[in-house]
Amino acid sequence: MKKKKEGEKILQGAYDLFYRHGVKRITMDDIASHLGISKRTIYEHYDNKDDLVKLLMKREQIGRAHV
Repeated sequence: MKKKKEGEKILQGAYDLFYRHGVKRITMDDIASHLGISKRTIYEHYDNKDDLVKLLMKREQIGRAHV
């Protein structure tokens, strides 16, 4: 269960940074630093930044479909 919470924390942190600064400007280093975790921890959950972006976009689409 801890892994799932950690993955959600990473997604939320990435979303916050992407929203404020734009996807292109944010690196995995930025996300790790923002969350106070290592890049390795991020990579244990997600293969790359594109995976994070795709998952967040999918969630946005699902959220809009329910409105």
